[in-house]
Order: sequence, then structure tokens, then C-alpha cells
Amino acid sequence: MTDYPLPTEAEMTTLERTLGEDKIVDALLSENASDETSQPIAVRRLYAQAVGEGAMTANEFAMALAASPPRRVAFQRMLRTLAAYHFPAVRAAGTAWAPHREIAGCHIDLGEDDGQLFVIIALPSGAVAPPKTLTVIDEAGNGRRVALPEALRGVIHFPIVEDEELVTLLRNPESEVFLA
Repeated sequence: MTDYPLPTEAEMTTLERTLGEDKIVDALLSENASDETSQPIAVRRLYAQAVGEGAMTANEFAMALAASPPRRVAFQRMLRTLAAYHFPAVRAAGTAWAPHREIAGCHIDLGEDDGQLFVIIALPSGAVAPPKTLTVIDEAGNGRRVALPEALRGVIHFPIVEDEELVTLLRNPESEVFLA
């Protein structure tokens, strides 16, 4: 009998990730092949949305993702891979009304001035290309995507106007935030 060496933990992690990605691609391809009622979203369109260059409106894209769990999972994986900054769920949220999120010198906060809520994104010094989109996704897969204004001296600052869903998602410590 031949003894084969067992894979290392790193090799197993790579194998599991690859198999998971293969399953997502297979699910997307089979769904796109059988989807006769709505326009399928090709992998390249998901990619374009993930990097902030997609042509679909936020509402159209949200509806397409809500209709297809495989698309939503594939999109989240792409965001984790392609986003310039990925802020995972905040484990120790404390008692703050909104969690402070920080990674690699970049941080996101909610601010309030005279009853108006603002999103404040401070980019690290020397950031080459400022992000174009902010995407927030909660643990259930619900999400919101916002086009970002231009950065001014390394800070992106914009008001949240009548977007209670974005406020709820940003206040949820279990939400993930992506800047792409």
C-alpha cells in the first residue's frame, strides 16, 4: 500500500477556497443558462459592479442580487478580493451609537451635525486612487451601495439624505464595509 502525504493546513485552506469559488462559478453559469425570465448577470458585470464601474443603478443591482443567492455570494467574494479596503464585522462594538471602523490607516465614522448625519471616510496618507463606491452588507446579505464624492485632502465626507437603510447598515457592528 502506498502512503501519500497529507496536505498541509495552508494547502487545505487554498483547496477549500478554490472549490468554493468553483461552486459559485458553476452556480452562476447554471443559473444564467436557465434564467429565461430576467437578464442574467455575467461574471464580468459582477466584477464591474464590484470595482465601481458597473452601469446598473443601485436599485437594479440590489434587486438582481436579492433574486439570486449565488449571485449575492459571488459578489461578496469579489468585493472581499477586489475592494481597496475591506472592513470586516466589528466584534467589540461597545456602546457607541455607530461603530468606528478602521483598517490599514483608513477609517469610517458616522457623524452628526444639527440633526444631519454624515459619513466620514479618512483615507491613509499616500493613498494612490481614492475609492469610487462604498458598499455595506449585513450578516443576512442585505446591502446598500453608494457612489462616493471626490476626496478632499484625503477625506471623503457626504451627507446621508433619506437613506435609513444605509444608516442602519453602518450602525450594525455585524455589517461588512467595502471601499472599491
